Amino acid sequence: MTCEETGIVNLEDLPAAELYIELQKETHSLLEQMMRNYGVTKVARELDVSERILLHWLSDGSAIRLDILTKVCKFFNVEYKQQIRYLRGKKGNGIYNPRIPFDFSSCEGVGVIAGILGDGGMSAKRKNPYYINGDRNLIDSFISNAKSVFGDVEISSSIAKRKNTVLTNLGFPTLISEILNAIGIKEGKKVEINPSLPSFIFKLDERIKFSFFAQFFDDEGSVNVSARHISLTSACLAHYEKSNLLEDIKRLLAPLDILGSIYPREVYSSSRGKDRRIWRLQINGQIQLKKMYNNLNIKSQKKKNGLAKALKSFKLEIFRKRDITATYLNMMMKIEKTKGCFTSHDLAEASRRAIGSCRNTIIKFKKNGLIQCTKEPTSGDYHEYGNYVVVKNASNSRSPSS
Repeated sequence: MTCEETGIVNLEDLPAAELYIELQKETHSLLEQMMRNYGVTKVARELDVSERILLHWLSDGSAIRLDILTKVCKFFNVEYKQQIRYLRGKKGNGIYNPRIPFDFSSCEGVGVIAGILGDGGMSAKRKNPYYINGDRNLIDSFISNAKSVFGDVEISSSIAKRKNTVLTNLGFPTLISEILNAIGIKEGKKVEINPSLPSFIFKLDERIKFSFFAQFFDDEGSVNVSARHISLTSACLAHYEKSNLLEDIKRLLAPLDILGSIYPREVYSSSRGKDRRIWRLQINGQIQLKKMYNNLNIKSQKKKNGLAKALKSFKLEIFRKRDITATYLNMMMKIEKTKGCFTSHDLAEASRRAIGSCRNTIIKFKKNGLIQCTKEPTSGDYHEYGNYVVVKNASNSRSPSS
């Protein structure tokens, strides 16, 4: 399987002639001793590599090309992959103690991908990935995700002012471009290349998919409190018939019971090239927004507060028709666990519905054998609510009414 299908990148998946490695001192010393005992000239001749390069490497402990190191280690039967002190490309910075293989199939891994596809990118000319944001929480989170995936990666940082915002620009080694290329993320302006998601992301579990969405929402999302919806935006050249990125995110969310709609927005001109179009993915509905709020680790406090405010503006709790039995039984069991039983009043507080509506639900559930009454209700001046408990294995029963 390819890296794009697994989300995992090994050294063998990268261009060996363009990578340079420094080994841990103990491993380097071991190889030096073995090579000198065997004879450096002899090793160079048998492996068809430059004796000058080998002598230079041995004399000052500098980095050596990966393809040459692989030949030497294979010749002397020495394992080196977990003994790498420093890994870099031909130019620029690199990674100390790299976490080989580089695994993107985690919450941190998809967070890096979402960040690059969101407020980040990869320059086609300089081939250095970057991430730009004005929210310190998002900057710190992206650095943490990157180090979790790559290791102690060397990151440059600069500050720029744009309107009323102070932006932090993180720059990453060109080596990271090679790694991202391997999983299907290419260099170039996103508006021009109209990127898609690597295929492995669609196979990940629900928690990791929500982590991807959370990062992309932090970067490119917004909350409309009055209209009670959230949206993601992405731009591409106007001649494209769709935004591949938003189409993929919509497809990613569908198995999670999150359905959205994509709308073409305005076309705008740019001094940097052809006209572009903005596309928007919109998600609304109380049930969907509530699921988003409960499952997304949103770093932007402003967006998190906005989503919470939008949810609070709904006056009545709504349940999916197909989930209504399980939803009510869940509430009942939770209350029963705390109080030993539940009443229609308890259920009304938990569900934010009228007591009369909850009383009708209790009557239906009792009729269908899902709950039983342990204390009958009383009427008059000293009215008391009836007490109920859930019948064992009731959660396996079908809905009494939809």
